[in-house]
Amino acid sequence: MYTVPQRDWLTEVNWTRAAPDSVVLDGDQLLVIAMDSLMEVGGRGWSFDSAAKKCYAKFQDNGDAHSVTFYFSQGTSSIIPEIKTPFQFHLEQNYPNPFNPATTFGFTLQVSGLTTLKIYDVIGREVATLINENLEAGVYHQKQFEAEQFSSGVYFAKLTSGGNSRLRKMVLMK
Repeated sequence: MYTVPQRDWLTEVNWTRAAPDSVVLDGDQLLVIAMDSLMEVGGRGWSFDSAAKKCYAKFQDNGDAHSVTFYFSQGTSSIIPEIKTPFQFHLEQNYPNPFNPATTFGFTLQVSGLTTLKIYDVIGREVATLINENLEAGVYHQKQFEAEQFSSGVYFAKLTSGGNSRLRKMVLMK
């Protein structure tokens, strides 16, 4: 069984007249917290920027569907919800691991842009480039590594995007 790890997700709402009074996630009211605390990894709650007329709700996600409701006591002329986007750069451990002959990587990006996913052998030589293209943030990405032509051993996968990089160790057993 494969379980999606928890990640921080950020939902943004824009308004035109008044700031929200409360935010409810899956029927539970979120606490108002300072913006800098909200932006920390693991932060949960909501905050707003009155100058920019934006409200942010942040929570941990395990892959289930969520309902986020913003409540206003004063009338608003329009609310424009944004699609929830991942708040952190994350490369999951490949699955299965050890593997033979193929394994899959899942990842999310903090910002859209040029993304590379490369495979290195145990002495640091690049042996494969799985991804070298512009990818979108806010989307869960997956890529499979077919290793039929490679020898058994330890390999490393390196994901790089937007100034971030993550490395994962994997074992190919034939």
